[in-house]
Amino acid sequence: MHSSTDYAAALLSKARDDGYVVRSLSADAGAPNWVIGFHAQQAVEKSVKSVLTRHEIEFPRTHNLSMLIELLRRHAITLPPDADGLARLTPFGVALRCAMTIPPAKMN
Repeated sequence: MHSSTDYAAALLSKARDDGYVVRSLSADAGAPNWVIGFHAQQAVEKSVKSVLTRHEIEFPRTHNLSMLIELLRRHAITLPPDADGLARLTPFGVALRCAMTIPPAKMN
């Protein structure tokens, strides 16, 4: 079994990968905004979950960044100055998952 430190490190590594995608695609004017938004949301979500895991704080299975950031606050973990603005990314993580579960319309 892996330790919480190992799991936190793995989450942070994946968050860095998502950050790389965001930085790379942000330079491309033709990149779809939803793709950049999705990876930005994922980078933040995985980063926050990494910190929570490292501090051995349990968190629900959620993509809601406001909820996850609130857990950091409740445990007096220092947040970046712009942390409140990060919650705006939540719809990018949720919308894509919801869209993938809706069956395509039948064609006549």
